[in-house]
Amino acid sequence: MPTAEEWAVVAFTLRVAALGTALMLPVGVGVAALLARSRGPGRTALETVFSLPLVLPPTAAIPNRPMSVVDEHHITPAAPRATAGE
Repeated sequence: MPTAEEWAVVAFTLRVAALGTALMLPVGVGVAALLARSRGPGRTALETVFSLPLVLPPTAAIPNRPMSVVDEHHITPAAPRATAGE
């Protein structure tokens, strides 16, 4: 059974997701309307810029480095690892 602290984390996550959606929805609809109506030279560049997060997610931006380490009680940022040549 989840603890009160775990439910608080779930509630926080849902609030942040709802706020992010509410803030970005008007921007997304505006850009979509602009792209649907325009045929100018900047359209391809704008489509590319807005497609990059779908093609290159943040987790793929830093290969071979986990974003966090999860154990049964904590989520902590991962320590940087040395790469070959450092």
